[in-house]
Amino acid sequence: MTAYENLTDLRLSVSCTHDFVELNSMIPDSFLERLRYLFTGVTDATGPGRSNAYLGDADEHKDGNDDYPLSNLQQQQHPNTEHTNGVFDLVS
Repeated sequence: MTAYENLTDLRLSVSCTHDFVELNSMIPDSFLERLRYLFTGVTDATGPGRSNAYLGDADEHKDGNDDYPLSNLQQQQHPNTEHTNGVFDLVS
């Protein structure tokens, strides 16, 4: 018996969408099929498609200068917009 055989509720919050690509290669489909509840979240909310809540106070001076660059993680090699398929592959 494995430690996760009876797990029915999983909440995943990862740094970037590329982590979901990696998880897809490690988590067996049979495990995901047993889940009754799955929450997925990406904690890096910078760059295109970013979270408005994350940038709520970004334009403190109301001068239109509220553009935040991509995080170091996304700049180096894993832009969220290029790896969103990993999220869909995991939940489908």
